[in-house]
Amino acid sequence: MDQGKVDDDAAFDGIFILTTNTQVKASKAVSTYRALWQCEAGFRTLKTELELQPLYHRKERRIRSHVFICFLALVCKNLLIKKLRSVDEAISYRKTIADLKRLQAMTIRIHKTTVTTRTEVGEHAKVAFKALSMAHPKKVLSYDNENLIAIRQ
Repeated sequence: MDQGKVDDDAAFDGIFILTTNTQVKASKAVSTYRALWQCEAGFRTLKTELELQPLYHRKERRIRSHVFICFLALVCKNLLIKKLRSVDEAISYRKTIADLKRLQAMTIRIHKTTVTTRTEVGEHAKVAFKALSMAHPKKVLSYDNENLIAIRQ
């Protein structure tokens, strides 16, 4: 490696050329460009973690509504991360969402008895409920025995 060329090249580190077709001041264009990575990261998050897919709208009102909903989802995600970190600094957002997605209710009917129960609450999901000051759902959500109902009536 030619150290002289490396040193010459280092003089240009951090320098970039930005062109625009707008009438904004150069400093405003640069600051907007530098903030672009946050917007791009946000949309990557929306497409992957929140599983939002591109929608093709023709009307401006619908386009604006879609962008607003995506932005609102991103704000909610960031608020949840902040709440999660207030309880557990090392918690993984992705693992938390995965735990919450696995949480489901199921109804089981055996003879004349119907029971609605839930799956296990994962450790990350427990932290999410705690961060949001919510109790996680009870193991048995409902229990119905037709014989008992007939006796009660």
